[in-house]
Amino acid sequence: MSAKILIVEDNADSCAYLARLLEVKGYIVFTAKDGLEALQEIEAYNPDLIVSDIVTPRVDRIQMVKALRAIPKYQNIPVLMISAFGSGNLHEAIKAGANEAMRKPIDFDQFFQSLDNLLSENRYTTNWR
Repeated sequence: MSAKILIVEDNADSCAYLARLLEVKGYIVFTAKDGLEALQEIEAYNPDLIVSDIVTPRVDRIQMVKALRAIPKYQNIPVLMISAFGSGNLHEAIKAGANEAMRKPIDFDQFFQSLDNLLSENRYTTNWR
């Protein structure tokens, strides 16, 4: 069975591109454009992993991760945060509960390695790149 990945990205083109890359790799992909919609999608689909941009409208991703970590049945869903901004955002994402954070532009070799690692680990880890 393929892993289910939720992409949280407000830029439609970026979201579609990333979704297509993940689908080609065999993942089942769901999308949300903001943190509020993401929390609804998590409830509906129970993803195996979440890939999220940090900055978006309505509920931002830092708030989304904090809310996710406060719900016992979702505490262990791995979250990979991505930011075009400086390392301060990445540190903030890790502090909020993201498992990993990386900068844009995405190094896709590193990105897919991170996905594989997060999906294969059955424990909570944190890293930023």
